[in-house]
Amino acid sequence: MDTPAALGANATVETGATATAPPTFFFTPKEVTVDPGNTVTVVNGTNGGGAPHSIVWADGAPGFAPTAAPSPTNVAAWSSARTFTAPGDYAFSCTFHPLMMTGVVHVTAPAGPAPAPAPQTGAPSADRTAPALTGTTARATRRTVTVRLRLSEPAKVTVVVTRNGRRLARKRFTRSAVGAATLRVPVRARRGEVRVGITAVDAAGNSSRRTLRVRVR
Repeated sequence: MDTPAALGANATVETGATATAPPTFFFTPKEVTVDPGNTVTVVNGTNGGGAPHSIVWADGAPGFAPTAAPSPTNVAAWSSARTFTAPGDYAFSCTFHPLMMTGVVHVTAPAGPAPAPAPQTGAPSADRTAPALTGTTARATRRTVTVRLRLSEPAKVTVVVTRNGRRLARKRFTRSAVGAATLRVPVRARRGEVRVGITAVDAAGNSSRRTLRVRVR
């Protein structure tokens, strides 16, 4: 079985008249693959048993061809080398045995630079950062609890007012802007202390919580 030459290496092709018996009437190997800049050398050995051989290229490049009839030159040992500079398939044959002794050299195109990685189209990396609640203050009257705060990102803010574990009021706000916010929660409360729980939840489900103690005035 013919074995192609390794990529990136020069190659040698032998005719049927090689130095090892018995002589044959085909090129070995009959198909090789090289890179641009590599050289393929066709060698006619000394075991031809009087049979002449030649090498001619289908594209007309110089080879080793007879003048007219078989001559001692074609029977004797000879070699013919060709260096390839352009990618393509280059067929060759022997003029004395054109049906049996044919072959081809494949010259591969040089590898280009690695393609740039494709932009990610999948889901973005998970957001695990909770919204920051800063500057939280609260004031309470018997009718309204007013909360002031600053948000680091858009979030839903829930304010719950309790006294002694009993809920007095609850209201949810949707804040699409970052920065300072003033939130007012209607409530009915007697004078005294209440607790104001503030919870902010962003779009990824991360949450922050603050609890303030406020006196109703």
